[in-house]
Amino acid sequence: MTIWNLGSINADHVYSVPHIPTPGETLAATALSRGLGGKGANMSVAAARAGARVAHLGAVGADGGWMVERLRDHGVDCTHVQRRDGPSGHAIIAVDAQAENAITLWPGANRDIDLDAVKQALDRAVSGDLLVTQNETNSQVEAAALARARGLTVAYAAAPFEAGAVRAVLPHLDLLVLNEVEARQLSEALGTSVEDLPVPHVVVTLGAQGCDWIDTASGTRHHVDAPRVAAVDTTGAGDTFTGYLLAGLSEGLQMPEALTLASRAGALKVGRHARPMRFPRERRSSGRPSEVARGTNMQDFVFSDPWALLAACVAVVLVGLSKGGLGGALALLGVPIMALAIPPVQAAGILLPILLMMDAISLWAWRGTYHAGTLKRMLPGAAIGIGIGWLTAALVSDGVVRLIVGVVALAFSARWLLSGNARRAAPRVQSTARASVWSTLAGYTSFVAHAGGPPFQVYTMPLRLDPRVYTGTSVIFFAAVNVIKVIPYALLGQFDAANLTAAAALLPLAIAATLSGAFVVRRMRAEIFYPVMYAMVVLVGLKLCWDGVAALI
Repeated sequence: MTIWNLGSINADHVYSVPHIPTPGETLAATALSRGLGGKGANMSVAAARAGARVAHLGAVGADGGWMVERLRDHGVDCTHVQRRDGPSGHAIIAVDAQAENAITLWPGANRDIDLDAVKQALDRAVSGDLLVTQNETNSQVEAAALARARGLTVAYAAAPFEAGAVRAVLPHLDLLVLNEVEARQLSEALGTSVEDLPVPHVVVTLGAQGCDWIDTASGTRHHVDAPRVAAVDTTGAGDTFTGYLLAGLSEGLQMPEALTLASRAGALKVGRHARPMRFPRERRSSGRPSEVARGTNMQDFVFSDPWALLAACVAVVLVGLSKGGLGGALALLGVPIMALAIPPVQAAGILLPILLMMDAISLWAWRGTYHAGTLKRMLPGAAIGIGIGWLTAALVSDGVVRLIVGVVALAFSARWLLSGNARRAAPRVQSTARASVWSTLAGYTSFVAHAGGPPFQVYTMPLRLDPRVYTGTSVIFFAAVNVIKVIPYALLGQFDAANLTAAAALLPLAIAATLSGAFVVRRMRAEIFYPVMYAMVVLVGLKLCWDGVAALI
């Protein structure tokens, strides 16, 4: 099945700016990049990277040869891209520090596409193929009508939005994709609700909240959540979503599966800077995308960029040393370090199976060394905390949780570091009540923010256990916590095949780091071990506070 895309081809000039300029304001940009763009080209590249066969129908000017070559490099069939007199289309894109953008378009050759050439191209289409178009070219209505008559599935992305353009093409559509602002504007212009539009399927994108799919025949609305990522740049996210959605449908996926794939791809696009045409990639396997409906191929993010590879290796080493017993809170630095190069949700998804394997190695390394009374008091609370986290994950901000845990960690460490009496104090007596409180908090924060270390240490470190016993107890506690988290994390889509492949590639380094941490701790005296541990808690507390404040600003 082929996706035929009557779409724009632009040269994108992307300017990084402190904020979006206001009317009459002159603003100096801090960076500039140029690359291939246009909603049509973006969708073609995204669909091709998702594994679909894509033929682009469009036009460039005399200056557009490099853009056609760039499309070909991404696997798009450009046989039917026309060459016109005059300039190609281009866009001026301003991206601010909050990842919002403002775009000015010059259509150029995109509005000078020869309809007869489009008709000749569509003569090669077969029933079951798919045509998509957007409001950046001419001949949208004519191409949609012709494709519908030939038995193609016809999709329309209603951007840049113009109510008249959507009204004209509606009778020929099988699928309409628009965002929530465009949906509201269209309803107002047509005097009807989105549910009552004469289109079998309508998809309304909701940004960070995901998307809604409306089956107008039944009037039902289905919601699909988007993965949570730290937004870096929203440019092209909608085009990525649409390209992956169409690719999934063209490869035989049902609408819910295709929307899940598209939502993940759009989230990944938002979570990285807009280097021209950088889209999540899928590879074809047995005639369909290898990771369709299971998430995009994270190896492209982790291993294609040397800095991303370095960040992943550093994170795994730190987590491994921590799992081996050298600074339990050090593991909290793993996701933040990997998130410097890839989206945080994906970083957590890659690290989670590594953590489980590290737990197995640590359990072997510290077998027979633990404090049974501490575990009996703390494990029930941890399970309760995980359950609370699962039930309330959608209601609580990660930023708030990280800030609270960071403040607790710093206050706990400050009390020890500033008080000589505290450092010389006798070991604290076990308390079921205190253990229940701190273990519940550890389970909760471990689930919602990967930050269970500080609450665990607030209770256990004042017990002044032998370093080896402390470490073995910590290993068993967090191994149990991670096992309990497997089911809810799996339901949240963390264990996809691509993440597991990337995790497997990092696993040898993780094993070596874990065993190294155990080797060092077994030879470390208590008067050295505990100051090191407190220092680690301070570092992580500072990082958690920083992340929490940044998320809330």
